[in-house]
Amino acid sequence: MKKVNVGLMGHVDSGKTSICATLSTVLSTASLDKNPQAQERGITLDLGFSCFDHEQYLFTLVDCPGHASLIRTIIGGAQIIDMVLLVIDITKGIQTQTAEGIVIAEITTDKLLVVLNKIDMIPEGERQKKITRMKSVIAKTFGTTKFGSSIQIVPYSAQPKESPQGLTELKDVMKLMADSIFSQDRMIHGKTPFLFAVDHCFPIKGQGTVLTGTLLSGSVTIGQDIHIPHLKLDKKVKSIQMFKNPVQEAVKGDRVGLLVTQFDAKLMERGYVCSHGLVSEVKAAIVEVNRIKYFKGEILTNAKFHVSVGHSNVMGVPIFFSAASDTPFSLENEYLYEEKFEIKPEITYWALITFENPIFIPRDAILIGSKLDTKITLNTCRLAFYGKILDNLYQDQLSTVKIYRTKQKLGSVDRIIDASN
Repeated sequence: MKKVNVGLMGHVDSGKTSICATLSTVLSTASLDKNPQAQERGITLDLGFSCFDHEQYLFTLVDCPGHASLIRTIIGGAQIIDMVLLVIDITKGIQTQTAEGIVIAEITTDKLLVVLNKIDMIPEGERQKKITRMKSVIAKTFGTTKFGSSIQIVPYSAQPKESPQGLTELKDVMKLMADSIFSQDRMIHGKTPFLFAVDHCFPIKGQGTVLTGTLLSGSVTIGQDIHIPHLKLDKKVKSIQMFKNPVQEAVKGDRVGLLVTQFDAKLMERGYVCSHGLVSEVKAAIVEVNRIKYFKGEILTNAKFHVSVGHSNVMGVPIFFSAASDTPFSLENEYLYEEKFEIKPEITYWALITFENPIFIPRDAILIGSKLDTKITLNTCRLAFYGKILDNLYQDQLSTVKIYRTKQKLGSVDRIIDASN
């Protein structure tokens, strides 16, 4: 069965978890807000995982929090998804965290489906008119994104629970999107090194410690040695489970639990497990950066930004530099120092970002720079820039990047004397 990871994003209280409940047949880590604190507050606080199968696909649902203060968790979850279900409350339309969900989806995936939720809240006589009007608004909004104005939109209601409205259409559209994912020559797992994104870690008495997460590349089998880079520790996989079913092997895209022994679960909450040498500890990195067009503030050199790479979140300080468009990065080239990062089609921008604390990153990692200290009440996009970290540089090479500044002196001429007279 082919595996597809689906992220549910949207504004808080748009109904993401209710949709998960109507789709899911097997529940897993933190699913449906099992966390007592989440139940007490009535909102999703952590990534929740569940699944269902439809035709030849097993869809893993990643229920992302919608509250603005939990954006770090959302960004961490986005690295493991193949497609996004963007949930919009039809009674409220596009809200602030809906917009941030669109931005994250543009950065991380090519497949997005809009679920227009809570249509049962609209009186039946007005419902179709409201759906048509909201579809038009959504299409116009997406016309300025890479997904385009012809975005798929499925009207939906999780009520009544016994027969949700739109369930069959939603599954069928997800299946069509999954077909297109697997028609694009998805990477063969056997030719790539093992990389596993861990999102939860917990002990099982008398057995060992379970690391739950998603394979980003490669494969893993029972008895295989795995490396935990931030602890410089190797462990052997004793067993593997996929949604409560034991398996002998897991491959790219699979969500599984890996059981290891003699490992304290308190030493790891989130992070990476991998083949040796695949994940490195870095204090700084060079990123070819793209500005997020919805960010309205200035992006200045030497300003502090919240930097997210996978589940890691640290403060970082960028130095921006540039060259002519389509110039590949090379240590042999010289680059122009930039005081600020602006959108200029003829210019390629990079950033040398120094992290406040060292972080562990895999090859080809995506970095997102944000201003998460912006007041939530301002209803503005806090995500500023993003880009892929260059993975062919050693830490001692970063100081050799040739960045120059242009200088000029201004003066005035009082008089000119002709020496021949």
